[in-house]
Amino acid sequence: MENCKGSIFKGLFLLYLLVSVFSPVSALASDISHSKKSLNILWIFSWHKDLPWQKEIEQGIDKHFSFQNIDTDFYYEYLDGSRLNTLDNPGVVKDYISEKYRGYHFDYIVFESEYATRFYLDNQAYFSEFGSKKIVVNPEFEFENSNAVEALVPVNFDYSGIAPLLNTIHPDKNIVIVSGDGKEAIRRVNMIIGQLHKTNRKIEQWSGLTIKQLSDKASKLPSNYIIVYALVFQDSQGTYYKPYRVAEVLSDSASVPVYSFWTSLVGSGVVGGYMLSGERVGEQVAKMLANDFLTKTMIIPEKTVFHDHFFDYRETQRWGIKPSQLPENSILMFHESGVMEVYYKEIIGASALCFGFFYWLRSRELKRYNSVLDKTNKQLKQTHKKLINTQQLLEDKNRLLKYQSITDGLTKVFNRNYLDKSLKHEVQRANRYKSYLSVIMVDIDHFKQINDSYGHQVGDVALVEVAKVIQENIRETDIYGRWGGEEFLIICPGTSVDQTLRLAEKLRVCIEAIRVRQVNKLTASFGVSGYSSDMSLDELLAKADSALYRSKEAGRNSVCS
Repeated sequence: MENCKGSIFKGLFLLYLLVSVFSPVSALASDISHSKKSLNILWIFSWHKDLPWQKEIEQGIDKHFSFQNIDTDFYYEYLDGSRLNTLDNPGVVKDYISEKYRGYHFDYIVFESEYATRFYLDNQAYFSEFGSKKIVVNPEFEFENSNAVEALVPVNFDYSGIAPLLNTIHPDKNIVIVSGDGKEAIRRVNMIIGQLHKTNRKIEQWSGLTIKQLSDKASKLPSNYIIVYALVFQDSQGTYYKPYRVAEVLSDSASVPVYSFWTSLVGSGVVGGYMLSGERVGEQVAKMLANDFLTKTMIIPEKTVFHDHFFDYRETQRWGIKPSQLPENSILMFHESGVMEVYYKEIIGASALCFGFFYWLRSRELKRYNSVLDKTNKQLKQTHKKLINTQQLLEDKNRLLKYQSITDGLTKVFNRNYLDKSLKHEVQRANRYKSYLSVIMVDIDHFKQINDSYGHQVGDVALVEVAKVIQENIRETDIYGRWGGEEFLIICPGTSVDQTLRLAEKLRVCIEAIRVRQVNKLTASFGVSGYSSDMSLDELLAKADSALYRSKEAGRNSVCS
């Protein structure tokens, strides 16, 4: 009874503290919300959006700014470096960014990792037009042009923690180091070997192997080994991989623990190690930018704040690694203190009593229940399978209906309904960002005569061929479709009238070169109009239609604006 009273008084006291503490905090938050500052940041990453390392950096950024009194807009771009290397014209990336962010102002532009840094160095003159502060994070090469940026944040890897860690947890195990192919992979492996030689044990290297070869070798690895994973981006045959996926394959195939150096791999089956945290990198860089924005003082974080001992709690349990074997203050991921850990003794005692009682009560009925359950489970599996099949059919039909609702049945390009919606959207965007917007109205000359003379099948072929020519000669950002009959409409966002006239002339020449059976010559007339904020959507179309009419009056096969 005395314990019960004590618990009640403790609960009331805690409630009083919560009310006392959070009441003034709520008032303070209300006052602060009226004094927010605005901050715009463009982050250009080297790899693709789904890379766990970049996801961690974004989490760190969001984590820091969620507690700041700053109204912040983030813009993220991903270069996907492995594909950027294979582009015939890498300048299209700059053109894409230029078009997308025309008229934008950024307080900071941050370039993360090697490809983004080199992209900036190759286009310094262009990025200077933004008037922003340029920050380079983790360039991964000797960055000598320090005057080109306001701050350089190196993220140097620290491999020094691996040897003492393995000496403590696995003092008698041999080591296999897994890495990809290339100079950077070799450099990384040599640095790791330099640390592991201090452990006085056998060390093997698996470098440049395909993912299948890794899986096969890992599955046959004896139990007196452990694996140290040093990233695989590419094998010796030139095949690219996602490092996280390779870690999953290693962990699933091997019957020994796998260690690594990046927290972005935790969750793949890697046990952990002395690791570099992408979340900490993002958090520290965000902290640096926020401090500079508010106080005009840029404090570059030290590399040591990015590293710590991180472990996947589930994997430590899997391999029988005790908490006492881990370094002091290690961070356990995927581990939460549950009710069982807090009230272990009470739950065990009550469970034992309940189990004994219900076992006696229900033992006679278990066989009958098991039979019913088996039958029900089979029925549920069959029903579930039918539901999945039905759902898939509905999704397929919905996709088909959506496609048919926006597509012209003959030419397979967008129909007028879709063009109407797209044009409204582009007009709103042009008004918002004060950007150019032009349209081209295309009409096939003497189309009725073609149908009357050669039949509708020939006319249909002419429409399809014109649609193909338009598709092959416009930009990816342009939107086009069949406006009606023999007319097509092309929407050109971010394009001036002069640029659009040049595009229309190019299309006119290309259409003139089309050869359709029986038709001696196929031509088209073009009307071009540019949007301005003082005109309506109908006026924009009327202006294009009027220009098209003048093209017809001028003898057809011409371009007017």
